[in-house]
Amino acid sequence: MIHTAQSTFEKVLVTEAGSLLGFKIADFYLKQGKQVFGVGRISPPDQILKNPNFTLLDIDISQPFPAHIQKLDLIVHLLHESTDTLKKFTPNTYLTTATNNIISKSKEGTKVILIAPLETNNNFWGKLSQDEQVRGNLELYLVGDVYGPNEPFIDAAKNHPHTFRHHMRHFYYHNGLTSLIAQAVVADRVVLEDEGLHNVYPTYIDDVLEAIEHFQNNNSKNVRIIVSQSPQTALSCAYDIQKIARVSLDKELKLFFSGLERHIEREPHPLIHLDSLGFKPEVKLEDGLKKTLEFYKEIGKSHLTPQNQPPHFSSHTSRIEDIQKRYQQHIQTPPQSKFRKITSKIPLNRSHFKTKKIILAALILFFLIGVKTSLDIYLAASSLKAARESFTIGDLNRAEEKSKASGKSFKAAANKLKIITFPFSPIFPTQVTAINDSLSSAYLGTKALNLFSQGARALSIDLASVTSSEKEKTSLDTETAGANFQEAYLTSTQALKLAQTAKQGNLFLNSLQDMEIQFRDLTNYSSAAAQFAGFLPDFIGKTDKKTYLVLVQDNSELRPGGGLIISFSEIVFNSAKLASFTFQDIYTIESNLEEKIEPPKELSGKLGIEQLYLRDSNWSTDFTANAATARDFYQKETGKSVDGVIAIDTSLLKSLLGIIGPLNISGQDVSGDNIAETLTAQTDNVFLANLSTEIFNRVVSSISNSQDTEEIPFLDLFNAFRQALYSKHILASFDDKNLSSLVKTKAWNNSLPPVIFDPADDSKGARDFLALSEANLGANKVNRFIERNIDYEMTVGKNGSLTANLKITYKNNSQRNSYTNFLRVYAPFASSLTSYSNGENEDLDEVEVTQASNLQVFSTFVEAAPNESKVVEFTYKIPKTIKLEKSPSYNLYVSKQPGTLKDPFTFTFNLPENIQIESVGSDTSHKNHQNYSEETNLEVDRQFEISLLKK
Repeated sequence: MIHTAQSTFEKVLVTEAGSLLGFKIADFYLKQGKQVFGVGRISPPDQILKNPNFTLLDIDISQPFPAHIQKLDLIVHLLHESTDTLKKFTPNTYLTTATNNIISKSKEGTKVILIAPLETNNNFWGKLSQDEQVRGNLELYLVGDVYGPNEPFIDAAKNHPHTFRHHMRHFYYHNGLTSLIAQAVVADRVVLEDEGLHNVYPTYIDDVLEAIEHFQNNNSKNVRIIVSQSPQTALSCAYDIQKIARVSLDKELKLFFSGLERHIEREPHPLIHLDSLGFKPEVKLEDGLKKTLEFYKEIGKSHLTPQNQPPHFSSHTSRIEDIQKRYQQHIQTPPQSKFRKITSKIPLNRSHFKTKKIILAALILFFLIGVKTSLDIYLAASSLKAARESFTIGDLNRAEEKSKASGKSFKAAANKLKIITFPFSPIFPTQVTAINDSLSSAYLGTKALNLFSQGARALSIDLASVTSSEKEKTSLDTETAGANFQEAYLTSTQALKLAQTAKQGNLFLNSLQDMEIQFRDLTNYSSAAAQFAGFLPDFIGKTDKKTYLVLVQDNSELRPGGGLIISFSEIVFNSAKLASFTFQDIYTIESNLEEKIEPPKELSGKLGIEQLYLRDSNWSTDFTANAATARDFYQKETGKSVDGVIAIDTSLLKSLLGIIGPLNISGQDVSGDNIAETLTAQTDNVFLANLSTEIFNRVVSSISNSQDTEEIPFLDLFNAFRQALYSKHILASFDDKNLSSLVKTKAWNNSLPPVIFDPADDSKGARDFLALSEANLGANKVNRFIERNIDYEMTVGKNGSLTANLKITYKNNSQRNSYTNFLRVYAPFASSLTSYSNGENEDLDEVEVTQASNLQVFSTFVEAAPNESKVVEFTYKIPKTIKLEKSPSYNLYVSKQPGTLKDPFTFTFNLPENIQIESVGSDTSHKNHQNYSEETNLEVDRQFEISLLKK
């Protein structure tokens, strides 16, 4: 309830008085008997306009106020700056003329309240408070996502259905929450941007007015925060809207994601302590949504005819066909009728029941419910364990059955536990909420596992049809699998969120930590599986022929593209049917090459090679270039053309052997444990060709027979290929536009630099880049004996200059072979080498400096003798500075070389005395430090982002 406490302000100006926030504030002061003036782009409601104490002014607030405007006691200004500008505000950012004009009034003695979005950067108040005269009459209110009934944005959505999601971008007209509410009101679906992972700060309009009343009576602080509750993801808010719309709007909303899937990082949110806001928020999101949606139901604004629905809501926007049946009971609240049945059995104030009997009956009832709850939890945990075990070994039917049973038991336990814990809620609210959230998280996790199992079973049927030797036409239904995986992703995301929230109760922390890890893994698996199901039809060609050249690279003889190419195969799909394939020794086709092709000078100089063949063609770090070269060689040597090129290395073969078990090749048992030694001992490439053929035949056989055996190590195989892609043990290049786009976006072609990171783009901070490329030119397989440690140190000067020091330590554990390594270091363009050492050699002339792909390349030879170590060190200046006034951040991207394993990598960052660290990524634990160091490895590409502060 909003009280009408008196204030000392008599004449009040409210800007943007036509917005929900604006006209509610105007109405707040009108109820206090003030004379209120309003300006804005949109006219306020009639209830405001008809008030005799309200005057709508037709003035431009970016200009000096006309003389007839009386001196104002208070101005409440809703900032015209965009939310994006305020989030990235720096001391050099310019304010709008309107804001400057309003602030200038504070120097004349007028009290000014600026209202800005919660995400506003701290630099904003820092800039405003520099003037002491201004600071004395100025307050800043940072508000969350304001919502409530009678929202003008909803009218815009109804009147402009084609453009309403992009209409009126200022925070007081539009925010992440009102966008979701508007979609629920005007249509039958809600489209979520960025996977629904961006933060929403629910702030009900009545809480805003309650806060303003408290603040005007207690002006001890200049900056205030106004929110109703802690931040939630947009996805979580959408679930609440979906649930409440069933009753309030009598409609079943569908949830969709907008556009193609992207990797979205959860954005950090401001740390908000609700107890220290200076007022007590009263309206939680669920209650506020009920009031808001009921309002639109009553005034008949909740229905649009199908022909008037926005075309933006076409089902083509979503990555899945239909997600209508999601989370209808994701956090089950016991129906009130059941609770009343229980409480009705406990008689109160009846003379024929004694107090002792009442207490005894209640205790017996709660004991029985507790016993049944414990049994449900035990059965749920047992079923969940059995489901995980079944899924791991590939028994998808049993995994689906057990996960469904587990979910049912967890759901029952959650319902009963809410009844048991209800009396304790006022005493231990945090702990009770944590207990309920824990069980709800477990229920959703089992539901996600069930959905993933359904998707895996559907996908295994598709794959079995593709790989089967039967000649019947393949009937693919990847959409079903994709929808299940997508649903599993959404459900596991919600389970993960609840598990994280439940940890606030400090109960079951070890179990919750395990749940968090498992649900995060399930989220990642579900996302990747949905992606795989999406591109499978393009890969196999549903109606035409697809031919791919597969190259096997031996990364124990490392080359820039991953390893020496020693065998190959053609994989052909005819109308989505896999034809037979056989890997062959690469030498079997190289004798057909008639054209003379000069090899790179390093190959000819060290190995005496005069003719370049397909086996040595992967000399580039960019696999797209290597693939084009390989296709050219293959066409010249065989006369055949292909639709794409895939490269795999022996690390993938080792992983697959660990899953399918040992194989006998030419009388030798080969397993994941001894494959490296076995291949090193071979004198020709036929053995590896035969091994590759047998491994993939076994994998294909397992997939094609999965419906008969009902056991396929689906998760292990899926994870092996998924990990190999991200670790660059699989590289790919395709003609198909969809596949090509995916490969480039995921960096599965190892382009330098990757398309997702442009080292030359310093608009958001100074960007740095590092990549190593090694080529073993010793004609040996010594790389499996090489240990490589990489240390990268960045030193920032007082003016923001960047000096890099790269140290690579090689240890050759081979007893007889030297490591002759042609090393290339890729750095930002125009970097200048200032010092170099290669063992005891410090001659800069030993380093060749070139440019490639808008990068600077330092090349040299490194020789590491058997049982010896060699240290190579480069120091170079990067021709850019950190712009401390505009974009104070440093971003480093480190690209892992294909074919390498988990090389230890240490990153050190040093700052001068006039600069400090603000955060590393979203981690603020290093704030105000001047040094940062992190030890990791290069199993995958790594990225470091450091935000800075100038002292």
